[in-house]
Amino acid sequence: MDSRDAMARYERIRELTRQMLAAAQQSDWDSLIAVEAQRKAVVETVTLPDIDFAASGLMSVKDACINEILEMDAQIRGLTETWMGEMREMLSTVQSQRKLERTYNSG
Repeated sequence: MDSRDAMARYERIRELTRQMLAAAQQSDWDSLIAVEAQRKAVVETVTLPDIDFAASGLMSVKDACINEILEMDAQIRGLTETWMGEMREMLSTVQSQRKLERTYNSG
């Protein structure tokens, strides 16, 4: 794989990350997981070879692409953490309700 092929894969990762962010913003967790699996497969192909991006003049393009991916990942993480907090709160409420039901039904 040469630097142009690798760069195309970084750009694909960026596009998949955009799709993941859109899914997270819409609370479409199933789509987020599906796209994340696609992205993981591409990431694995990009990180294997040692590629000299400096020689091809693509180092700054690659760096900008990676920075954008990292920024979107941070947004996705924030959205998923918020959702996870809501789920924990909901589960806690359900558990409390069940305890109350058991208490009142046993007496």
